[in-house]
Amino acid sequence: SFDLVNCEQFIYEIYQEVSNGTLSKSSYNNYLKATRLLISAHALPFNLTIKARKTERAYIVTLEQDEVLRIKNYLYSRKSTDQNQRNHYRQAVAYQLLIEHGLRFENVRYLEWSDVKDDELFIKNTKTNHSYDIQISKELKERIEALRDTPSEYVFGTRKGLLNRAKFNKMLGRVFTELNIKKHITAHKLRHTNAT
Repeated sequence: SFDLVNCEQFIYEIYQEVSNGTLSKSSYNNYLKATRLLISAHALPFNLTIKARKTERAYIVTLEQDEVLRIKNYLYSRKSTDQNQRNHYRQAVAYQLLIEHGLRFENVRYLEWSDVKDDELFIKNTKTNHSYDIQISKELKERIEALRDTPSEYVFGTRKGLLNRAKFNKMLGRVFTELNIKKHITAHKLRHTNAT
């Protein structure tokens, strides 16, 4: 029961909204894309002559190499109670794996002990369903092995569960404050730093 008359009116209103120039570039492009999808989905006899607007790519905040090393050294040298020391060490190893290999947080979080080989890790990419091996340094392998005493099938598992993204990001925020690094970096943005 598709109402072609109402659809024509709707498309005309969107067209007017997009054409009058009051929208931001990204909103303009979103409206335009939605309109084209609507026309295509219902095989409507419209030919939009307006074009998408070019938008500037957002600036991606990344870490400098000296900042990467300062954070790594700081994370491994943090002093705390015995209860927190293990958790701090686990976060440091996770940081090193994220920053050095550009992995997604979920790939690190769900890394199983069966995926740890001699000098490589088998990564099951949950986003693309493609798996692959990555080479790791002897130093990183030894640090990962030091986590083996936790009774979990996951490398970053604890008695309370798996490595938590929100807590990890909060920890990064505290570390950045303590090191006077004025950037907002999350676990995912570590991936951008690696790519850069």
